[in-house]
Amino acid sequence: MPLDLASVRTCEHICKTAEERKLEVNAAGRPRVVRTTYAEETIARMKRLVLDGTWRPGDRLPNEEALCDQFQVGRSTVREAKRALLLLGAIEINKRRDGSVVSSTAKGLLAVHGISEFRQPSTEELYQIRRMLEGEIAALAAESADASDLEAMQRPLHQMERLYAAPDRFIAADVDFHAAMANATKNTILVGMYLHLRVIMTGILLEVANIPGVMTHSHECHKNTLHAIREHNGPEARRLTLDHLSFMADVISRHKQPSRKETA
Repeated sequence: MPLDLASVRTCEHICKTAEERKLEVNAAGRPRVVRTTYAEETIARMKRLVLDGTWRPGDRLPNEEALCDQFQVGRSTVREAKRALLLLGAIEINKRRDGSVVSSTAKGLLAVHGISEFRQPSTEELYQIRRMLEGEIAALAAESADASDLEAMQRPLHQMERLYAAPDRFIAADVDFHAAMANATKNTILVGMYLHLRVIMTGILLEVANIPGVMTHSHECHKNTLHAIREHNGPEARRLTLDHLSFMADVISRHKQPSRKETA
């Protein structure tokens, strides 16, 4: 799929924040009326499908005809949207899958989030923010979760049991568990923050999923955390979550250390 100048300009345009676009002015110094094209609307809707987990990393995109029907636009609009997302790195061409797939790299997932121009967060930064948030999310979920929340958290745990041989799908289910736990807090700010965090989290976890012990420990810890939430035991849910995050950060840190042969 060739990348032309129009795609580059569309890509640059959609990377601007809403506030930046509000501040655009014309040659006379007056606010410029910013019109949104069908392609830009289609790109935004595609990105939302990734952000809310409808399209997951590695998923094959629907064919062109299906996308036209889904977004009620023409083929040229769909092609322009896909070219722009390809340029951003948000989708990839996978010849084995015979078509476009959602990016499974951290860089691509950040592009979906609209922050591709920034440095990719490090694993250490991710776990700093997770330790700040997730212990309290677990404790608050233990206070607020209802039957539907418990079911929403149980569902990805059942999926994880069958996905040890498919790390990308395991991580998607893992992140779904954390998102369901955030939803259980009934705190709209936390839910919104986690919607954004899950994009970064998915990209980085995909890079470490194959470290021995990561998937088994994650699954076991999440089962224990859900049990504490069912029992409305906030302190225990918090402790289990923080212990898991410390374990993960330690395993990843040791995995990244060069071996003696490499340092010799």
